[in-house]
Amino acid sequence: MSASQRAEASLPPLKPYHLLLSDEPLLLMEDGDRIRQQAKAQGFSDRLVFEQDSSWNTRRFSMAWQSNSLFASRKLLEIRCQRTADAAVLEAVNLCFSHPHPDCMLLMLHPWMKKKDRNQSWVQQFAQHGQLLLHPTPEGPAYRNWLTTRLKKQQLQASGLVIDWLAQATAGNLLAAAQALDVLTLLYGKTPLSLDNVQAALSNVSQHDAYSLLETILCGDLDRSVTILEQLRFSGEPVLLILHALTRELRYLAQANAALSSGLTPAQALAKAGVWTSQIARLTPVLLRLRERPVHQLLQLALELDRSIKGRSPEAAENLLLRLVAAMAGKPLLRHSLPQN
Repeated sequence: MSASQRAEASLPPLKPYHLLLSDEPLLLMEDGDRIRQQAKAQGFSDRLVFEQDSSWNTRRFSMAWQSNSLFASRKLLEIRCQRTADAAVLEAVNLCFSHPHPDCMLLMLHPWMKKKDRNQSWVQQFAQHGQLLLHPTPEGPAYRNWLTTRLKKQQLQASGLVIDWLAQATAGNLLAAAQALDVLTLLYGKTPLSLDNVQAALSNVSQHDAYSLLETILCGDLDRSVTILEQLRFSGEPVLLILHALTRELRYLAQANAALSSGLTPAQALAKAGVWTSQIARLTPVLLRLRERPVHQLLQLALELDRSIKGRSPEAAENLLLRLVAAMAGKPLLRHSLPQN
């Protein structure tokens, strides 16, 4: 018996249907990899990936599910959703349940869903006939617990003080935290971690940049946005670079906001503004959130920030930047500044 056959024999048979719910790319990637590896060990060596985007084709998926694999006896079909599954995707999912195939397995990666939304029949089908894996974004104490568990998994010895510092430094960014722990594993292994060693080791590891700040702002998370902004400030990230990232999105939103008045839907307005198709779903809730605050006012604030950076405004650039971040996150314009060194 080969090593792969022994591995297959040692694992319990996988369920035929798997649904992973999370907004965290790291959790989706790691759990997805675990299922893919187990599926491959059990003979599902052919893998087909279907993205929920403009390339989606329900007929092509159906044919793949109902036909035998050309390259392997068994195959894994993977559906990746960047937004809530639409009717075309659900048609394909329902086909899998109504026409089970002994040599096919379904893996579906989907954004997080609230409890009431998880009561939908298609989600319950996964719970009843397959595997439903829930991974909410860990926040506050839950994020610290996640860090503690991951430290133990990687056999890193850290005090509560070190864990608290890591939680603050990574600001809830799971990918950044995983990167940081990988660095510490390489440098220190099983040696107990001191706070000085951790801070020194991670001083050159960038957890955030202007674009991760932008993504957090667009999600409407002001507290985390301010935390990231402070980290960027202390790490010396140029304010002009941050302003460039924010202004680019504001220009798209301003054009789309103007198009809304002509009767277009948000998706049509964003497309007319030149937003890529793959980014329309991401910006639609932002456009709707900012409709009550004229986007041109935010552009004026960005212009004032540009003047301040160039020494042409009496107001400090840090104050203006904080106000712009807060306004884009959908909160009232702030009048106080970031803490000073």
